[in-house]
Amino acid sequence: MIAHMANSGPKRAIGMSMSMRGSMFRIASAIASGRPSRSSPMPVAMAYIIAQAARIAAKNASQAVLRTSPCIQSSVLRSRLDRMNVRQLNARQILNVGQMKNPADLSARIASDVRASIMAGRLIVGDRLPSEAELAEQFGVSRSTVREALKRLAAQSLIRTQRGAAGGAFVNHLSFEDAKAQQVTTATLLLSMNAISFDVACEARFALERACAPLAAARRTEDQLARLRSEIGRQSQPGLTDEDFCASDVAFHRALVDGAGNPVLSYQLAGAVEGMLPLMNMITFTARNRVQIVNLHSRIAEGLTRRDTVAVEAALHGLEDYTRTLARDVLAAREAARG
Repeated sequence: MIAHMANSGPKRAIGMSMSMRGSMFRIASAIASGRPSRSSPMPVAMAYIIAQAARIAAKNASQAVLRTSPCIQSSVLRSRLDRMNVRQLNARQILNVGQMKNPADLSARIASDVRASIMAGRLIVGDRLPSEAELAEQFGVSRSTVREALKRLAAQSLIRTQRGAAGGAFVNHLSFEDAKAQQVTTATLLLSMNAISFDVACEARFALERACAPLAAARRTEDQLARLRSEIGRQSQPGLTDEDFCASDVAFHRALVDGAGNPVLSYQLAGAVEGMLPLMNMITFTARNRVQIVNLHSRIAEGLTRRDTVAVEAALHGLEDYTRTLARDVLAAREAARG
């Protein structure tokens, strides 16, 4: 399994982007020791991001135009739009304050109810949550329990806190960069904690990358081509460490995906490029030939330069075949060593 193979190799997280390497190493170490990291942010559903975007557009649009639209003739929705910017939400209006059935984890229940209200649109970006005192009264808990719930929500980038007279906790505008980091963490944990074979992970990763090839060939910019060539040059340096080579490998494929010019695709593929690829590198880096990888990367860059989708896809197929072969060779060598 991919987790077992990665953990049986060197205990270092190779091939991760500079911004993620430290935290991903801690996650991998926790997994290897059977202690999942409690500080890892939980994933946020893609549906939430799309729904939030729609709600932001509705909030900023002209109310006069909105009232003439046939899709919002409902008096309830019209009233909601009228008071959207001035309302002070009451905890009983936005939270499911039913009888608490799990006293041992009250903060999780509060966080879950607030999250559900955000997902359902009862709370939108910029809305202020009830105060700690209000939440504590509504749920019949201490303010320290409420603060723990707010910390959970902040760790998921669902809320932000602001100090001062006009401060408090507010529904956060979740950026794609925030969501990508959570996607990478989730992908790494899923691959590490479940029985996913190398071939299955490899198939998924390259199928996703090839899906970007036509868009990247059509939309790539000169800056993105320069990023690809820069990483190829870096990978060609004879004194480059294994860790830096693998980090450059991730950066190259990140540039390929970003070349598609679609932020939703970039988000969805963050797990494949920055989650799957480092784990694969941990397994194959000892056996691979850097010259061969640089040649395959060069073929990808050349195909994108010519806007040749077929050439890019062919190079990705070649890279997938080479990666699978490396993994089989490494596994066979390990089995032979065990005797």
